[in-house]
Amino acid sequence: MQEYSGRADCVFIDAPCSGMGVFRRNPDAKWRLAAKDISELASKQKEIIRKYSGLVKSGGRLVYATCTISREENEEVVGAFLEENNDFSVISPTKTNPDLFGRFTAEDGFFRSLPNVHDMDGFFAAVMMREL
Repeated sequence: MQEYSGRADCVFIDAPCSGMGVFRRNPDAKWRLAAKDISELASKQKEIIRKYSGLVKSGGRLVYATCTISREENEEVVGAFLEENNDFSVISPTKTNPDLFGRFTAEDGFFRSLPNVHDMDGFFAAVMMREL
């Protein structure tokens, strides 16, 4: 992968996660999930985002997405990544399409769909741009 370092306009990471956002379609899954599973997944997610962020070129975007509503797997993973990588910053998805993303994007710039609010599966996404 070294030959692709810093060459990608966009890298999309569909991270392996606990799937807490799709429990209503898989209700039995919540009985198999333990707190240590979430911690292990968050560690794996941090490893993945670190590894693949190096592919993003200056001015390029890194999109991190999960189908969970767990803060440990979402906001905390992105927050830790941003603390270690000050050449990346969050950009709101509403900048590209406010009509589509507006109702799902909070002031922090993260995309969130919540089953109890939006009557759909729960998803999270963070769009980050590598500074020029």
